[in-house]
Amino acid sequence: AATVILSQSAVPVAGQKQLYIDGLGGAATLGRTQPTGTSNVVLAEGGGSETYILSTGTLKEMTLQPGVIDVNMYLSENTNGSTRNTEAQLTIKPNNGNPDLVLTNNVVFSLTGTPTINKITLTNGSAFTMPVGTTIELQITNLHTGSGTRDTILSQVASAPYSEVVLPVTGSIEIISVDFYDGPAAGTPNLITETPPGSAAYIQAVIQDAFGSSDVNTGCTGGAPTNCPTVTITDATAADRTGDLISNEMTFVSENTGSGTRTFEIAFTPTGFGTDGDWTVEVTGNEGTEGLVLDTAIDNILVGLPALTTVKISEGATSFTPNSEIVFRITVENTGTATAKSIVLEDALNNFFTLNLDGYGSGVVFEFDGSGCGSCSIGTDTYSTTSGAPYSYDPFAGSPPYGYDDSIRSWNLEVNGTLPVGEQFILRYKTLLQ
Repeated sequence: AATVILSQSAVPVAGQKQLYIDGLGGAATLGRTQPTGTSNVVLAEGGGSETYILSTGTLKEMTLQPGVIDVNMYLSENTNGSTRNTEAQLTIKPNNGNPDLVLTNNVVFSLTGTPTINKITLTNGSAFTMPVGTTIELQITNLHTGSGTRDTILSQVASAPYSEVVLPVTGSIEIISVDFYDGPAAGTPNLITETPPGSAAYIQAVIQDAFGSSDVNTGCTGGAPTNCPTVTITDATAADRTGDLISNEMTFVSENTGSGTRTFEIAFTPTGFGTDGDWTVEVTGNEGTEGLVLDTAIDNILVGLPALTTVKISEGATSFTPNSEIVFRITVENTGTATAKSIVLEDALNNFFTLNLDGYGSGVVFEFDGSGCGSCSIGTDTYSTTSGAPYSYDPFAGSPPYGYDDSIRSWNLEVNGTLPVGEQFILRYKTLLQ
């Protein structure tokens, strides 16, 4: 078996988060979905305003970074004079008892009757924590007064660039876990840490977005997925093995709208012996469709096979004479490159030896020393009257001398747990030399 070691994203990714205004003159929302139609609202002279609110609280913690926040708006006038004093006010409500962050600025624009993009710049002086449940509001106000009916028309369009507020944040998207399984998510796969060369393993990545699951690699669902997370795989010799994949794009598995997560997977088969060791797996996910904010998680997968080195010796005996007790010691060490599992020992007795069924008292046949193995122990023992299977014989300890059964010619012993690379265990059993 080969080992796959994975780690999740460690550094909060920074980027420009675009929140689009929508439902002008109606629902008035802020959101991550790019508008597909046009809309507008008239902001009356002398304080006419509209407030755009994030429809739900954020789903993971972020940090608003110090610096410039751009509010981009399509503005036009109603032909009664061209200048308009327009104000943008951004309010971030952290929902944790701390004060709201309120940023305001106004600019006098020279407008025409045709909507054109204009920008108001807000300045955030220091980092501001946005915990789970934070809400965001953007209010646009026409401050112009005293010159007649100088209304301002705020518009949204159906293609970029949009009317929006752009937040410089860290932590808005995160690959929260990368794990390996022995089968596809559609079944009931087992979580694994090892896979041998030539055996398929399935990488699953869970990606979370503060603005909802629909913002995780938007488009990577349905019958014609696009914009899916990608993987890069490098073997233990630093050779790029991504080309071994049919495609390096992951496929959508499921989503949890409550936590804002989506799960993706991809199958890969590490091939070729001689590349045992840590393989590197890099998963990259992104927000929305803009491709502006990405997160990457890098982990390692150990590809290899276990190799059990077994040494059997007799110990304690100074002479081999009839009716002598001979103790055999078997040392099993994993000298391979991956953890050994489902270990079964078999041993055939020489015709001159009879197994002691009470060698260690109370009917205990074997002494197991697992001090060199942190996760293994003795399991079930079975017996045969031949030199191998089937192991179905029920031993009888009444054969003379008592405690021995000379019908036993071989034994089978299961070892519970696993034997990691470099670890060992020792097994002893006693026999009588006929």
